[in-house]
This record gives sequence, structure tokens and C-alpha cells, in this order.
Amino acid sequence: PSLRRREASEPARLGRAVRVNAQLPDSGIFNVREQQVKVVEILRRWRPKAVILPGPEQRHPDHRITPQLVFDACFFAGLEKFEPGLGGAKHRPRKIYWCHTSFEDRKPGFVVDITAQMDRKIASVLAYGTQFPDRAKTEEWLRARARAYGMMIGTTYGEGYAQRETM
Repeated sequence: PSLRRREASEPARLGRAVRVNAQLPDSGIFNVREQQVKVVEILRRWRPKAVILPGPEQRHPDHRITPQLVFDACFFAGLEKFEPGLGGAKHRPRKIYWCHTSFEDRKPGFVVDITAQMDRKIASVLAYGTQFPDRAKTEEWLRARARAYGMMIGTTYGEGYAQRETM
């Protein structure tokens, strides 16, 4: 666990991301009140305008459940009477985006040009060495995936997203 915490802090240390860990158990994420409360506390503290979630279609149960858990927590965070005594002013993010995944049949709703950020993205992902031990294969996969999205918009690299609302 301490190695995973160090890995998670590396992209933030490099100025590439802000990541907040809700301290939910590995292989133990469920969309239940106790875990929703933890996410609501984070949302109320950080007050994000937008939230980017993993795509809902995933192999790993944690990765599949997390988007729904956070989506629901985004709604609850905006309710004044959610868990009285919880603290923090109500706050609901204005936009929720899902990263498009290769498990989805439909095309992404929109694609963002990430060509200028691709090397930084790869460095951030590779900081999670315990999750991606084969660095060369991981980089190859990331570039191929981003290249496929980039081709959709005429750029070298892209990242696909989905959303429920009209943009």
C-alpha cells in the first residue's frame, strides 16, 4: 500500500495531475452510502467544476463500479440535507465526462487533441509501475489508443470522452 501511495503522488509531484485518494479498499469498491460519503466529502472540499470518470464498461469490478459511485456522489454532494453533520457546503460539479474505452460499442461523443501532452500522459501513467510493469508494452498501447482517437479528429493523438448532456 505505501508503494501504491508513492506511485499515486508521483504525477502530482511532477505537476501533471491532482489526485485525491478516497482510501477505498482495493477490490472492495461498492456504490454504498459509506463510500458515497467519502467521495462527497472530497467533492465538497475540492469543489471541482468538472469530473472525469473512467468509462462505465470495464473488466475490473472496481473500475466498473467507481464511475457510478462517483456519479451518484456528484449528485448527493449538491444536496443540502445529504448526511446531516457531514460538513462542507453543498457543491455539485457542472459537468461529468467519462473516458471512452475500447470496451464500448459506440463512438466517443467528442475527442480532445492531446498531441502536445502525450509524452506527459505516458510519464504519468508509467509512474504507476506496480500497475504497468511492462513499460514498453504500456507505452505502445497508450500511443496506439491515442493515435486511433487522434485519427478521428485529424491530429496525431487524441482522447475520447462521452457525456450525457449536450455540449
